[in-house]
Amino acid sequence: MDKVLKETENLLYGYKDFETKLKIIDLEIEKVKSNYNGVSAVRIEEASSKTNKVNSGVENEILKKEEAILKLQEMKKEIEYTRRKVDISFSNLTDEEQMLVNLRYFSRPKKTWIEIGNTMGIDKDYCCKLRKNIVYRIGNLVNSI
Repeated sequence: MDKVLKETENLLYGYKDFETKLKIIDLEIEKVKSNYNGVSAVRIEEASSKTNKVNSGVENEILKKEEAILKLQEMKKEIEYTRRKVDISFSNLTDEEQMLVNLRYFSRPKKTWIEIGNTMGIDKDYCCKLRKNIVYRIGNLVNSI
């Protein structure tokens, strides 16, 4: 199985988890925003030299929180972007092709080719042939730019 086919199938199998991942990221952002360590006592362990550098614990904490939030927001944007690309690619498929994708990749538990063929009223071998064409088309559209 070549790389495009395998990566696209993994993407399609994980499509239903996109919404859950987005909700978890929102929860993590909320957690980061609400978690404060606060200010603690200052310990001086060795003599320090005079410097003009201002190093505040509160400032450092805020900077770390902002970095964490930005990282989570970037992850969220990437998932949303990928989901939209799959949605657009999926909308380009015929009704028969969409049905096959829904039955094979979006249903839980995953249906066998025999079950899919029986549901669609076509041969399982034709389902497999159709699948390969569909997955390549989606993969090429999702990874085209």
